Amino acid sequence: MHPKLQKLSLYCFCLQPVATEAMNYVRNRFWNKGKTQGPSKGDGNGPHLTITPGDVEEAVHYMQFTGKIDLTELSFTAESGGTGIESFLDVAVFEVPPHCSSHNCDLSRYGVGSMTHFNGMSYLSLCQAGRLFIDNNLFQGFHTQLMVPSEGPMSSNMKKTNGIFKVPIQNRNYNVMLANCNDNGRPVSLTGQVVFDFEENYTPITPRSLTVLTSVALMVCFFFSCLSIKIDRGTRADWEYQRFQNVEISRQEQIRERLQVYNSNSQDDETEVESSEHDELRPESIS
Repeated sequence: MHPKLQKLSLYCFCLQPVATEAMNYVRNRFWNKGKTQGPSKGDGNGPHLTITPGDVEEAVHYMQFTGKIDLTELSFTAESGGTGIESFLDVAVFEVPPHCSSHNCDLSRYGVGSMTHFNGMSYLSLCQAGRLFIDNNLFQGFHTQLMVPSEGPMSSNMKKTNGIFKVPIQNRNYNVMLANCNDNGRPVSLTGQVVFDFEENYTPITPRSLTVLTSVALMVCFFFSCLSIKIDRGTRADWEYQRFQNVEISRQEQIRERLQVYNSNSQDDETEVESSEHDELRPESIS
């Protein structure tokens, strides 16, 4: 391999880990800006929602990439009221088809609630006996519960082991449901937010972003390659120094040649003078 090409390959290889880390940092910074959170409403303490006894709150969210739905950001407070009966707040997260995000759908097909038929009409009942009805034979999702005491404070937060639901498949719709089904229980207030986030150390790559990142990597590699070539050939100061040094050497060689020519001419003149003197001193022959 040509030395220049070998040096170029070496710089690209050494630069690859640094460039990868830098690109991951940039991608993650830009991607975190698009992180989706629950609706923000209320005062500076975050969104506020009250679930009265017998009510169910739900929201459908589209997860474009694999990741997690984090419920640990929610804070629960049991308000005064009720008839002094211990109750439960059910929390369920499960996958639903796309049309459930904008229209009513039969959630009993996915193991949540049950269908009731009356006078030719069909009704979906989510609560049964003061609890969210879950059909374990059909339900494929995440379900947990928080106890609401008959009096006094309740557990304010969900544990991380019970409050984080992983999304194993991308491009899916997930329903987050909070059910305070006991009509005789206490109202429960929620503050905070539900966080929908992609999985840790995962960066979604699209054809467009891949093209941009590849171009950036090539530009960085080209820059360092040009820098290495410039260093190898020397800076302008080195080039000027070398040029003047060459000029000085050329001048010295010219002076040396002139001295040699001068010395040669001087030796020839001395030889001619000696020859003429010798001829003058030589006696004339006698005829």
